[in-house]
Amino acid sequence: MRLASSDTSRLKGPKREFRQVDLGKFDGLTASLTNFNPVKKLEWIERTLASVEPGMTEDEIFEFACLLDDKTRNATYVLLKDADKRFDKLQKRLADFASFFDNENLRKLDAWGGHEANRVPIRVKQKRVLGQRRIEIGVQDDVAALVPDAVLWEHKVSWPTVVTP
Repeated sequence: MRLASSDTSRLKGPKREFRQVDLGKFDGLTASLTNFNPVKKLEWIERTLASVEPGMTEDEIFEFACLLDDKTRNATYVLLKDADKRFDKLQKRLADFASFFDNENLRKLDAWGGHEANRVPIRVKQKRVLGQRRIEIGVQDDVAALVPDAVLWEHKVSWPTVVTP
C-alpha cells in the first residue's frame, strides 16, 4: 500500500501535498469487490458440468463423445473447457479473498487506518471468541464483526476427476 508524491498543480481547488507511505503489499483486494459473487460463479460451473454424467470412466466418456455429432461434441468441449478455466479462476480469486483476512494483511490495514495520512480512520481488532478468531473492522461509528475462519477454511470444494478402472 503506497501513497506516492503527486504534482497537484493541474488540480482545481486547494492544493494538497502527498507523502510517500509504504506499508508493504496489501493482499486480498477481491474482498473489497462489491460484485464478487463466488456462489453464482460456482452455480454456473455446476450447471455446466451437469450436462456430463459424473463418475464416468474414460471409456464411457470416449463412447459418449463418439455418439455426438461434430457440432455438439465441439460445443460440449468448449463448455467443459470454459468451466475448467472458470473453476481455476474461482479458486485463485477465493485464495486472494481469503488472504485479506491474513493476520499480517490485517495488521497493514490497521496501520494504514491509523496513519496520519489517512483521512478516514479504520480500526482493525482481532480476538478469540469461543475458540474462533473474530475480526472487527471499524470505520467511524460503524463496526463490522466477522468470523471468517469457519467459512473460509471449513468449506472445501473439489474438482471432479475421471474415474479410471
